[in-house]
Amino acid sequence: MKTVFTFALGVMALFTSTANAQSIPSNAGLTKIYGAVKSPDQKAAEYVTIALLRAKDSVSVKGLTTDATGTFEFVKVKEGKYLLSITSFDYLPYYSNTFEIKANDAEKNIADITLAKAVKSLKEVTVTGSRPLIEQKLDKTVLNVESSITSNGSTAIEVLQKAPGITVDNEGNISLKGKSGVVVLIDGKQTYLSNSEVADMLKNMSSSSISQVEIMTNPPAKYDAAGNSGVINIKLKKGTNTGFNGSVNGSMGQGNYGKGNAGINMNYRQNYYNVFGNYNFSKRTNMQDLNLLRGFYNEGTLSHMMLQNAEMEMPSHNNRFKAGIDVFLTPKQTLGFLVNGSVGIWESQNPTYSKKVNPNLQTESSSYSQNHIDEDWNNFTYNTNYKYSIDSNGRELSADVDIAHNKYGANQLYNTTFYNEQGMEDPGTPQLIQKGLLPSSANIFAAKVDYTHPLSKSAKIEGGLKSSFVSTKNAIDYYDQLNNGDWQLNGQTSNHFDYDENINAAYINFNKEIKKFSFQLGLRGEQTRTKGNQRATNEVAERNYFQLFPTAYVKYEVNKNNALQVSYSRRVNRPDYESLNPFRNEIDPYTYQLGNPLLKPQISNGVEFSHVLKGKYTTTINYSKTTDVMTDLTAPGVKPNSVYITKANLSTLDNYGISFSAPINFTKWWSANAYANVFHNSYKGKYLNDNVNRQQTTFSFNAQNTFTFADGFSGEISGFYNSKMIEGIIDIYPMWMISAGIQKAILNKKGSVKLNVNDIFNSQEFKGKIKYSTMDIDVKNRWDSQVATLSFTYRFGNSNLKTAQHNNTSSNEEANRAKQGKD
Repeated sequence: MKTVFTFALGVMALFTSTANAQSIPSNAGLTKIYGAVKSPDQKAAEYVTIALLRAKDSVSVKGLTTDATGTFEFVKVKEGKYLLSITSFDYLPYYSNTFEIKANDAEKNIADITLAKAVKSLKEVTVTGSRPLIEQKLDKTVLNVESSITSNGSTAIEVLQKAPGITVDNEGNISLKGKSGVVVLIDGKQTYLSNSEVADMLKNMSSSSISQVEIMTNPPAKYDAAGNSGVINIKLKKGTNTGFNGSVNGSMGQGNYGKGNAGINMNYRQNYYNVFGNYNFSKRTNMQDLNLLRGFYNEGTLSHMMLQNAEMEMPSHNNRFKAGIDVFLTPKQTLGFLVNGSVGIWESQNPTYSKKVNPNLQTESSSYSQNHIDEDWNNFTYNTNYKYSIDSNGRELSADVDIAHNKYGANQLYNTTFYNEQGMEDPGTPQLIQKGLLPSSANIFAAKVDYTHPLSKSAKIEGGLKSSFVSTKNAIDYYDQLNNGDWQLNGQTSNHFDYDENINAAYINFNKEIKKFSFQLGLRGEQTRTKGNQRATNEVAERNYFQLFPTAYVKYEVNKNNALQVSYSRRVNRPDYESLNPFRNEIDPYTYQLGNPLLKPQISNGVEFSHVLKGKYTTTINYSKTTDVMTDLTAPGVKPNSVYITKANLSTLDNYGISFSAPINFTKWWSANAYANVFHNSYKGKYLNDNVNRQQTTFSFNAQNTFTFADGFSGEISGFYNSKMIEGIIDIYPMWMISAGIQKAILNKKGSVKLNVNDIFNSQEFKGKIKYSTMDIDVKNRWDSQVATLSFTYRFGNSNLKTAQHNNTSSNEEANRAKQGKD
């Protein structure tokens, strides 16, 4: 604690000395140019292309698209004479008069620009302006989900499967460029979920609620250091206009089972306040067909095999909501209040057939299990936020406080009947009937403050403090049914585990532009204190450590067509709370999960070098080295024929690769985004007396093709392919998928109807292999991926005003690791 606050005081001292040593004249440095573009009926001209041209030769200096409100802003413009060029398929080309930027101009406001409607014949193609599907920025890749047709009516996990560089395995675990340990944020904040709960949340989150997905392999120091391979930030839709406005959406899908979703988003803004909220309800039934073949060896010779098949049916209901208010205390100060909630239920019917056979495939014994699980959750986060724009130079102070309460309940009931080699019920092995009560809770408090201080128009310094406290309680109580029907607590398989964590952090970040160079240097310090208490045995494990996490970005604009950039970051991936619980969680008579209280955080150092051609073609070379790699492991259990699933630290992972991304315009009506990645993983370590030395080179590719037709129709075909890859001790065999959809704009372009078919060829299937000296496992897993979905969206109210102030919170950085439910 003392260490991190010493570091924090150093950060604050640097701010103070900087502020005292340097005042910023309002006209220093470079100029900001801003304005608004409108359609002929004076509505916002959304996502039209606008370029800042040098007057003397019409060379483009900067380019961008207008946002949803039709506004634009060019920053850091040098003195000189310029004009604006605006192009769009919906409007006639526009060129402004020449204007001049002088050395002492702090900003220039361009008067509202009204475009003229383009006149086209009925046979001519009509293209509506929209955000590009994929955008490459200095420190992240942005996937604009709202621009994707095939993502409509799907889930968040299906959206990520189509994102560049992302791989999702059969359990919903996410890898980025071949590395696991990704942290998923919602609106810039963690979700207080363990890894398995994050996967379940994404499987049940409707894509209709998602605006963007930001992918950061080397996040800036402002972000928590958690996330070994990077950060995925899912930005949810929110009110983008003032006055009264909103949208409604709904979808119905059919795969093996039905799936439905409905939601509403509303925003109301007046001079002194802004009220916003949204609600989304989803009702889905998912399925999973899991096949396992386990081979057991004695001194290298196959002794017997265990075949298992589980067909799972999993209905769920989920309610997600957000409500908040921003109060504009003064033109420069805003105070906000926000509540997020998720309430739902999830059920699993899991009949499992197991058969033990000898090497000649003759049955020796078998069993049939019925495993029924009912889960429910109530998760609420309360946020207070404050923002103070101190002056027009860009000095800004912001603060967030979060209080979260998450409750999770699960009731498990399973019974197993055992059979002999003739298929008759085994009289020597009684029927096993067991029930489990598995409640858990998490209470979270998090607070942070951030400060931005410009040193000039081309340089600024940022810094902040954050402190979080998480307290979780997990109970596992298993009961055996006696012959008289009574239930008796099984003390050997029951346990209560409490876990407390406190992380205190401080960071500083410096940005500077020098002619063609852009720099961003950051340093974050985090002190972590943890305490785990296994109450059944009174075993207590405590840790207290301090770590530094530097980040760096350098960009060089070689010329107007070429840019080079390099980035570096050091990151950590801490064990989630569920993985540390050392007690057994029974799945079936032959399989159980086991936490590892000795699990250590893994540390990763990564560097990337990129070349950007013409602002859109990006080639990236990356390398990272991870120590104490946390890996999912399946190993022989204590009982005969059984296995357990746990996490353990291997020694190292070396990951290096090269990727290429490009937007391609084939014709006026056909465009595409393509991403290709080749990476090599090398794992080294030791587990269960086996030396681990595994290497694999993997190729992955995904592409989205967009087609724009006449009369408001548009379409999309997307797909991905991943060749064989390894993750720890697991071999993952190739996977691929193709999806397609069509959309029709209706109701004066305020509404749209979309038909999407996900996984047209029903090719989504996970196949993998795990191999030890004493055991190997073959895995084959299918799920309900081939789904046809019909969806509808309609926007209402005033659509030409400003955005809500603050819809985010400060607490999500801790949430990814607390057990919470299938949100």
